Amino acid sequence: FLRDRTVLHGEVARTTRLEIQRPGLGYIQLIRRGERWMIQQPVTACADTARVAAMLDALYGLKVEKFVWDRAEEVPEGNPKAGADVRAGDLNPDEAMARITVWVGDDQVGRELLLGKAAPDAPDLIYARPRSIDSTYLVKKRVLDVFSAGINELRDRKVFSIAAGDVRYVALQK
Repeated sequence: FLRDRTVLHGEVARTTRLEIQRPGLGYIQLIRRGERWMIQQPVTACADTARVAAMLDALYGLKVEKFVWDRAEEVPEGNPKAGADVRAGDLNPDEAMARITVWVGDDQVGRELLLGKAAPDAPDLIYARPRSIDSTYLVKKRVLDVFSAGINELRDRKVFSIAAGDVRYVALQK
């Protein structure tokens, strides 16, 4: 009852870097430069700032639906279900469906979240584990959809990245 259900703490406005790794989609690194987001890898390009903000909102709004396992807790003997939950939820970086890392403020080391497979008895929930702590949770599976965007969906579609109020004159040439 008293546990905080927030998976990752952070603020969109203070986030300076976001890395996403998904099998089949590869690795994407985004960094904040001032008020703008830039794609740093696999290409260098302007990112759709609203899309990146929506991804971060989803990440920071992600809540624990069920606490599955904590290393501090002993698995009760004679409870095979508890042992099965521990094994199924034991995420490692190579088996994760997604690895998401964020840097907030002056963080020197990012905060990594591993997202895994669906829970056998709840297909709308997936296993999740912040890499820095020994706890496994179940979270809503739809978070994977938020981070399934490819590099082209994250690109800024504007031809000119200048505010209309900053334009002093326009010259048209045939």
